[in-house]
Amino acid sequence: MKIAEMIRKQENITSYLIGGKLRTESAGSMIDTLALEMMSKFSLDIGFITGGGITVNGISTATPEGAAFARKVGEVSRKNICLAPHEKVGQQMFVTSVSLEQIDLIITDEAASENVIREIEKRHVEIHVADATSPI
Repeated sequence: MKIAEMIRKQENITSYLIGGKLRTESAGSMIDTLALEMMSKFSLDIGFITGGGITVNGISTATPEGAAFARKVGEVSRKNICLAPHEKVGQQMFVTSVSLEQIDLIITDEAASENVIREIEKRHVEIHVADATSPI
């Protein structure tokens, strides 16, 4: 919700908040059948996807509901970008949501496992390692 508020104030960005049940156990995310149904009506240029882990198997998460939503975002997006802080690189969670073949670009940081990055690159997925000094 905080991120949505920041995006709402930006010029030249059109954004939508996908509805659903507001999850109390998370950082304000909304995931349920309503969110899935609404997402299926969209066609996105770019889908930004994350999860609890990213490995050569793809993006994974702790819940089937979260995996289903990420999977739907991947399906309706022309390009999929995985946002993967180093803590998530090399981690495999309970449910795989998006396969590595569906990901066009992974953005991570300098502390990400170099071994995992090399394994992912062998599967022809572009990886961008963000420099901590780079402006956002």
